[in-house]
Amino acid sequence: PSIVTKWPAHTDATAGNATITIAQVLTGILEADSAAQIAWTLPTAALAVAGVTGVAVGDCIDFAVINTSTAGTEEEITVTMGANGTAVGNMVVPGGDTTHDADKSGSGLFRIRFTAVTGTETYTCYRLA
Repeated sequence: PSIVTKWPAHTDATAGNATITIAQVLTGILEADSAAQIAWTLPTAALAVAGVTGVAVGDCIDFAVINTSTAGTEEEITVTMGANGTAVGNMVVPGGDTTHDADKSGSGLFRIRFTAVTGTETYTCYRLA
């Protein structure tokens, strides 16, 4: 069996506040050089469900947020939830710091788990790393 996963090509997300589409999330990578402290709002649960063919309760989407802003600045990306989304964990992704013993990686790994896909759609977004 193949271990290769084919992902759609990602495009840089905006360096400012934005609503992220489910199509962007499905690329697996959200990347930008934030110009200041910004917020990226994930799609509403209804839009997320509508954008994933055959989605079922318990299905998950993993994606990374990569902040390429200047190290040492407060140019953070905060991932916020669209309507009927619930956040679990630290949703702030600071710019990377490449100095020895740095505590800021400049990236975060997230998982969206669909918790209801009919009626009132819902999801939970976990910060994994």
